[in-house]
Amino acid sequence: MKEKLKACGLIVFLGLIYGGYEFYEFISTEKPRLNGELQQAQTELETKKSELTRLTAFAEGISEIKSRLKKTNAEFEEVLEFIPRSLDLSKLLARLNVLARNSGVEIENFKPLKESSGAGNPTNETKTFYESVSIEMRLKGGFSQTVMFFDQISRLKRILNIESIKMVNSQIDDKRGPASPVTLVESQINLKTYRFSE
Repeated sequence: MKEKLKACGLIVFLGLIYGGYEFYEFISTEKPRLNGELQQAQTELETKKSELTRLTAFAEGISEIKSRLKKTNAEFEEVLEFIPRSLDLSKLLARLNVLARNSGVEIENFKPLKESSGAGNPTNETKTFYESVSIEMRLKGGFSQTVMFFDQISRLKRILNIESIKMVNSQIDDKRGPASPVTLVESQINLKTYRFSE
């Protein structure tokens, strides 16, 4: 029985030595590794917290961003009245015919010439936001009526530049009577209009 106790004591003693060795091994190698992982996890946690704070602040500002975007879109739509997305020449001609009729002149010819990018320099590779179209137009009417027509063009919302004007006396219109004859002029006009290019 003494021998069994000695053997049990020896087993317990060896177990304690083995346990002490494992504990020492854990303290010397595993603990530093776990501490390193803990530090890394804490650093990642701080990074995530700061990102969460930034995203929370951004989320709170979204309503302001939406209202600014809505305002910008409204301003853009307003600008599209000056430089529309499409170049509907038939609509433009109809509008000019109404202005001509109201001013007392007659449009005799309306001819689009060419379309070009807004850069003005064909070698320039910078993309512009608009394209221009040149239009040649001939009209006939009294001088003051022609000037009134030009004034009406200047009041259009759509940008329409008169590039050049050439006026020639045509004839005298004495239908109004000999007391107030009107000298008719034929005008050749080069116009330029623009469209928004995306």
